[in-house]
Amino acid sequence: MVSKYTIKRYRGYQTASNSSVTANHLQRQFNVGTKQQIIVADLTYIRVNHCWNYLCVLLNLSNRQIAGYGVEQHKTAD
Repeated sequence: MVSKYTIKRYRGYQTASNSSVTANHLQRQFNVGTKQQIIVADLTYIRVNHCWNYLCVLLNLSNRQIAGYGVEQHKTAD
């Protein structure tokens, strides 16, 4: 028995990026000696009320605390 309907498969695609590749200065060495010596950032998007919002979090690696964050509807550097 074979179904007439097929499951639509997800096709991933790559888009043109507007940023260049940055040098990896840490080389995965996350051991930090002094406070606020290394602060890393992460950018992710969250769907809220049928709209996409961008969340940027700054993390202090010395004590693993959030140093700052920002939420915007547009991915800009304001």
